[in-house]
Amino acid sequence: MKGIMMLPEHVKMTAEKRKWQTRRLGGLKEINATPDKWTFEGWYPSDLKEYWKCDAVFKRKGNGADIKGVKPCYRTKEVVYIKEGIHRFNVEYASYDRDFTPVMFFQSANRLHWRWKKDKLPAMFLPEDAARTFTKTLDVRCERLSSITAKDCIAEGLRRISMGTGVVSSDGDLRQAYFQLWNSINPKCLAATRPWVFVYDYELVSKP
Repeated sequence: MKGIMMLPEHVKMTAEKRKWQTRRLGGLKEINATPDKWTFEGWYPSDLKEYWKCDAVFKRKGNGADIKGVKPCYRTKEVVYIKEGIHRFNVEYASYDRDFTPVMFFQSANRLHWRWKKDKLPAMFLPEDAARTFTKTLDVRCERLSSITAKDCIAEGLRRISMGTGVVSSDGDLRQAYFQLWNSINPKCLAATRPWVFVYDYELVSKP
């Protein structure tokens, strides 16, 4: 099973069903070297609606012979686990960094065998058997980052700010807040460059 990295706050929002969409650059490095020179032509083969074997097809502008196929990292109906950091306090107890929920306790009945030399395991190295949060991909699409809507921003976990009886955050404010968040996560591929992204809609599911 594949794993996926998220910010700790995004893991929390996903677990609380306050976030159900994510935008990712995976597989699009060549396209995003010159994003304005490519157009997205659709999925191939187009008759496979669930995209299990589909590529996102890009065509270079002005050169119809230069065509690239890119596979998304995650597919519809695919279940993945969210990677989180964990920390061992002693031989009998370890917990998730985010909220100190036990991932291992009482050596005689370990759910997880600690097999690492150090007491802290970064999220990127978390194995499937230590995961507690799982999601199922519902839909995959490909678009420019600038295409994000206010509705998408809410699906990404952002919220409007209410003050009294009025709503302060406009649609534009939500989009700008998302772009600022994007830039903090992806400083080498800023929102201003309008990169191509894969958009994954997902739902929280029980451990398979």
